Amino acid sequence: MSDLIKRVESATGPDRELDLRIWAEFDGRDVREDGQKILAKSRKPPHDECLLGWIDPGKHSRNFQAAMLKEGAYTSSLDAAVSLCERVLPKGVQWTVSNSQGLSDYTCHAIVWVPKKTFEIDGRAPTPALARVLAILRAHPDGGSDA
Repeated sequence: MSDLIKRVESATGPDRELDLRIWAEFDGRDVREDGQKILAKSRKPPHDECLLGWIDPGKHSRNFQAAMLKEGAYTSSLDAAVSLCERVLPKGVQWTVSNSQGLSDYTCHAIVWVPKKTFEIDGRAPTPALARVLAILRAHPDGGSDA
C-alpha cells in the first residue's frame, strides 16, 4: 500500500495505470511485470491471474485495459473516487474536497474523517480526484493511519 500511496503522491493527473493498480490492491491482487505484460495475480486461491496491460517494446509506454474498472477511473472521476471510498472505508466516513490556494504546489485538498478517530486524514494533489484517492489510501487500515 505504501508504494501505491507514493505513486499517487507523485501523480500529476489522471492515470490509467494507477487506476488499475488501485483496483488490483482492493481486489486482493499483486501486480507484476512479465516481459511486455502487466499482470495482477490474486492473493487468494485459486490464485488466478489477469492481464492489466501491455508495455510497448522500445517505447516503454504502457497500454492498460479498462475492463477491470467496474466503478470507473478513480484518478479522473470524483464519482469513481467516492464509490471507492464507500467500498473500502468503514461506514460513517465523512469527507470533503476543496480547491486550496497556498498549499505548496497543490491546488486540491481532500479530508477524510473516520468514525471514532480524533484526527483527520488528508490528501493534497493537483486534481480533486487524486486528492480524494490519496486521502482514501491513507485512511485505509493498510495505509498507515490506523484508521
